[in-house]
Amino acid sequence: MFAKSHMSKKYPTEGFTVEWKRHDNREIHFDIVRCLYKEMCEKYSCPELCTVFCQSDIIAFSGYEPKIRFERMGTIGGGANCCDFHFIHGK
Repeated sequence: MFAKSHMSKKYPTEGFTVEWKRHDNREIHFDIVRCLYKEMCEKYSCPELCTVFCQSDIIAFSGYEPKIRFERMGTIGGGANCCDFHFIHGK
């Protein structure tokens, strides 16, 4: 249950707004509703680069731990209103 404290120490908070949805022994679910990557890619006219950043989450988290499943419904870079991060502990 250290996800919140770990994220606050290891990941930048500037440029990102995180809304926590669920944080317990079974699931960690949070949405990023403001994304620095999206803002910078728009500012410098390279939106296609933002989708690469979004896809890297799937690559990084899909095989992270066999007992933990990563699910995502959408990304800001892909046109959704948030990037959802949903980690589910299974058996």
